[in-house]
Amino acid sequence: MEKLRYEIGGDGVAQIIMDDGKANAMNDIFFKELMILLDRVQKDQAKVVVFTGNNGIFSGGLDLGYLISLSKDGLVAFIEQFAKAMIRVYTLPIPTIAACNGHTIAGGLMLALACDVRFIADGNYKIQMNETINGIPIPKWMLLIANLTVAPQWRPEMLLHAHLYSPREAIEKGFFNGMISENPDILKDLKSRIEDLKKVNPVAYAKTKQRMSCEQDILDSIKLLKEEFGD
Repeated sequence: MEKLRYEIGGDGVAQIIMDDGKANAMNDIFFKELMILLDRVQKDQAKVVVFTGNNGIFSGGLDLGYLISLSKDGLVAFIEQFAKAMIRVYTLPIPTIAACNGHTIAGGLMLALACDVRFIADGNYKIQMNETINGIPIPKWMLLIANLTVAPQWRPEMLLHAHLYSPREAIEKGFFNGMISENPDILKDLKSRIEDLKKVNPVAYAKTKQRMSCEQDILDSIKLLKEEFGD
């Protein structure tokens, strides 16, 4: 695969590692690979899945160069592909952890927010939802997912004003659950949290997660993508 790598241990902990050697930008290839690996996670009956990036970057978000190359219809189709990939992560019936070991921008931050638990490395890293700076109105489906994690008082700051956060500020405001080191073996840092998550009953977890989600609202909002992007 060009963009992502997959590993699973004997303990049932799977890792999806974003590593294209650059900014882990999300394009058509990225999302196709992600969906394949999410199928594999479920086929392997993983107990927990951890998303992480390469050294110094989780993901810089959508590939803007790729976006510019698309026609209007192509853009709408791609954003729908993005939406379906994020809702797949959001509704995955097992515990999901975002281990953000570097810059976490735009679509990269959206991926983190779609996970059940989030951790961020301590460093000179940027956490930002920068769509409004780039002239992109944030689709409703993204807002629905973000609203489950981002407290009401911080939503305008993050989603409208594109505030740039440091890792410590992002933890203080509750976007992330804690800090991880830049240790290459991230699973060691997450061991206690992973062990806690492995204790949950998988059937009860999956059903409760489904009931907590606003999946139908998100699916309905995806149908409105053409209207959101205008004529």
